[in-house]
Amino acid sequence: MKNRIQFSEKYNELTAHEHRLLDKAAVLVKKFVELSPKISKTNYRTRDAHAKRYADVHGTLKINSVADANFKQIFSESSYTAVIRISNAAMQVTAGKDVAPAYGFSIKLLKFKDSKEFNLPLVNFPLFPTNSVSKFLKLFIALNSYKISKKQYGILGNFKIPGVLIKLGSTVPDAFKSSVLKNMIKTAFNKDKNPLAFTYHSVGCYRMGDYIVKFMLEPPRDKSLSKKLKNKTQREAVHEIFLKNKLVYSLKMQYCRNEELVNDLSKMWPKKKFIEIGKLTIEPESFLNPEKAEVLSYNPFENPEFLMPVGRMQKTRDKIYKVSVDTRRIKI
Repeated sequence: MKNRIQFSEKYNELTAHEHRLLDKAAVLVKKFVELSPKISKTNYRTRDAHAKRYADVHGTLKINSVADANFKQIFSESSYTAVIRISNAAMQVTAGKDVAPAYGFSIKLLKFKDSKEFNLPLVNFPLFPTNSVSKFLKLFIALNSYKISKKQYGILGNFKIPGVLIKLGSTVPDAFKSSVLKNMIKTAFNKDKNPLAFTYHSVGCYRMGDYIVKFMLEPPRDKSLSKKLKNKTQREAVHEIFLKNKLVYSLKMQYCRNEELVNDLSKMWPKKKFIEIGKLTIEPESFLNPEKAEVLSYNPFENPEFLMPVGRMQKTRDKIYKVSVDTRRIKI
């Protein structure tokens, strides 16, 4: 356990000002989700982010034999049943091909431990564009306010655009850090890549028993995943792969050994130091019922206490997730 950073609640602490911003953001999330059927033209309430899903499937995570007492205590079974959601990061469901290659690969391990589930939402962009909780919440508030006003007041909602641009501009200096900029350029050049072919990362850190970790999911080396989207939408490409192919992903984790990395989401962790947890296998034609799948939540704050998200930016998501999930579950 040498040099591993131990979990402490101090990593989750927000200021009074940040709590006030979070309260304001939660109110707007509720309003947005209530309006989401009109915004996205759906017959159900959508998520506030990752609203558009490409596919929902089930799989199996087979656990590796790892010589680590802390790991064995957490992942005590040899395998787990999983459900998986592939999505686009946008707030709104749109038709056709998505321009921004921002995707989510959310995993839920069923009956994980003590009748709990393990929810692990992953994204294909490894870094967060800002470490400032205040800047993030102000931008989040501005975006939700714009979307709500646009739907409620039509063209008058465009008066909210300058506010969004100002808040977005405040994050630009953070986004120009070399590591963030490098990954933004790399992702932009992969806009025609199949969503299933990306490497996926946890947003920030998680508790792993007494310690802190990050997670990563690596795609299989499958020729079918190397094909460009061309004239296909992302949803069409993903469905085609899941219909015909057996996919085996590698789920990995890395212990945090630098305290600064817990709340600095703009730095990459050494890729070579990730260790494999196990193999996530998805068999062909393993689709879930779409209606049942849409009501599922991949809220990581519903995890067992020893697998909760860690960090200040993560803490902002706790309240937002809860409000979004609770509002979505109310029938329209």
